[in-house]
Amino acid sequence: CLDDDQIEGDFFLLGGTSLLAMHLLRQVKEALHIECSLKDFFRDPTLTFLFSLIQVSNVLHSTISSM
Repeated sequence: CLDDDQIEGDFFLLGGTSLLAMHLLRQVKEALHIECSLKDFFRDPTLTFLFSLIQVSNVLHSTISSM
């Protein structure tokens, strides 16, 4: 279980590396079919940012599916 500091904290300040970030983003892409560039993740390296991408993707998918 993650606490708020881990969810909202900077991935790199919490001990993450660029290699771990690439692995995380690849896992998100493979599991959820959501692509995030490493450049975008470096701009906002938080799990909150990734969660927001997932939410936006789900809303877009639902909207397109209901058309």
